[in-house]
Amino acid sequence: VLLVTFELEEVLSLADRILVIYEGRIVKEFAVADADAETLGYFMTGGGGAKLGATEPSGTTARSSDPTETASADIEGGAE
Repeated sequence: VLLVTFELEEVLSLADRILVIYEGRIVKEFAVADADAETLGYFMTGGGGAKLGATEPSGTTARSSDPTETASADIEGGAE
């Protein structure tokens, strides 16, 4: 299941794994046990992003100029 939200408490209570996207790129991945609202907010607002030297995992760009275009993603791991 993919959950997209800005509600950090909801994310922390429902997720097993968290990926933070900023400007269409995955900038950080966390296990929920390693995340808190302050740290997530930092990365959600560009902290630690590419401008500060963070590396981007391959295949993570998610951009489209067409708002009606359907997006897809390959997700590994998670509960079975």
